[in-house]
Amino acid sequence: MSRYVFADEQGQSWAVGFDPSVASYSAQIDSTNDAVTVVGDGYGEVHSVDDLKKKLEQRVQLPASIEDKLRACGPERVTALQAVRARSRVRGMEQHVLRAAHDGVGL
Repeated sequence: MSRYVFADEQGQSWAVGFDPSVASYSAQIDSTNDAVTVVGDGYGEVHSVDDLKKKLEQRVQLPASIEDKLRACGPERVTALQAVRARSRVRGMEQHVLRAAHDGVGL
């Protein structure tokens, strides 16, 4: 997962990035001890850097340097297939953990 932090005009700290485990770009507001996800915590929710910018346009503007880094770290556009595969991988891992717990096998 890529993660880039910047401050907005009011000094609020933001973290943006691409998370391949959910096949989505995301943005969070970093507060003192908690991070509040603004967008991108669902599978394939935010398909591109342009989508991320649009979803954030009423709250914050991405600095050009951060936008360039995002474009370099993730896909140009997340496809529906990538989102489905990410969801399937996570579900497969969850089932493995549940089976191991049921069988009394330590992980």
